[in-house]
Amino acid sequence: MAEERILVYGLGKVFQKFKKHILDEYKPCGFCDFDANKIVSIPNGVSCDELKNTWQNYTSILVVGVPLQAIMYLTEDLAVPDEKIRIFRYEYEERQKGERFYGEHLEDALLLHLLEKMNKSINKIRYLEIGTNDPVINNNTYALYRKGARGTLVDPLPTVALLARKSRPGDRFINAAVTEKDNDIDSKIIFYYCPHDLAISSLSKKTMMKTVDEEKIREAMVAKISINRLLHDTKPDILCIDAEGYDYSLLQSIDYAKYKPSIIMAELGLPSAKFLSFIWENGYKEYTTVKEVNTIFLKREYNIE
Repeated sequence: MAEERILVYGLGKVFQKFKKHILDEYKPCGFCDFDANKIVSIPNGVSCDELKNTWQNYTSILVVGVPLQAIMYLTEDLAVPDEKIRIFRYEYEERQKGERFYGEHLEDALLLHLLEKMNKSINKIRYLEIGTNDPVINNNTYALYRKGARGTLVDPLPTVALLARKSRPGDRFINAAVTEKDNDIDSKIIFYYCPHDLAISSLSKKTMMKTVDEEKIREAMVAKISINRLLHDTKPDILCIDAEGYDYSLLQSIDYAKYKPSIIMAELGLPSAKFLSFIWENGYKEYTTVKEVNTIFLKREYNIE
């Protein structure tokens, strides 16, 4: 059997934290980073320009650091095939035992607490996550996935599909932008993004141009699907929304007469009294807002402290 030739891509904080583990476990023969200064004094350092022409010489490229941005760069700019890429954090987390939480502010711990109070079996739970971004790091449903829950992940960034396949093969992934209005399943929309600042990705190029130069903006033609169609198709127990400013409009467009997940969580900041009145009239009450970021709503029938 041929010896594995692994190149580490990403020499930042994560690499420094797990350096001994990575060197012992993977025995890499090459090192690369987007920041050329980080490879100057490293033996077997490979520049990004060199990697573009030599990735075929490696069995795999081990991404260490922020997976989404790194993999987008590797696949789109350096033309590295998906099958060559491995993700250190995903492989590391998959091997960890015991209970672990991944939400940025432990929102997943709260979700698990609520499911326990509702006497719901985790193996029967289905979630719908709109705006997945990274399916592991700072993700609010990965802890549920590890415990046996399954669901549907939705994100307009095509690279997220690769991350989902590598980390959560038991989930369904939909590469689409979620809209308020019902539409044909075959309809498309242009999605704009900046590989080095994915936090400002948007359906509006005009909005992006307020914070990033036009030449740095890329676009992808993606499917669009309405939130009510998703709810009809997936029938989730938990609905999580992180839609980069569209959270309110998506929640207000739900047909609550037809669809009522037990738990809804959305990135709303501090919801207004007007919105809380709206959500109450549609059968939900506010449970808590975490760090003035994500608000969790429960069906009013649940009396949980």
